[in-house]
Amino acid sequence: MAVNHIWLRHFGRALVPTVANFGLNGKPPSHPELLDWLAVELADNGWSTKHLHRLMANSSAYRMASSAGESGGHN
Repeated sequence: MAVNHIWLRHFGRALVPTVANFGLNGKPPSHPELLDWLAVELADNGWSTKHLHRLMANSSAYRMASSAGESGGHN
């Protein structure tokens, strides 16, 4: 769940739309492989959320999301 919350904070949209419910009543993740990979990254790096924040903030996906947000307001 931590990975999903961190993703939501950076991108404004969660990988699992039912953020508080990963169970049978919850919706499936939009990108299950990414969610799994990020969860392994979190565990493999001593449960460091700082590592995940850095990873996401330095990603090309984050740069694209930031660029789209900036240019959208100036047109």
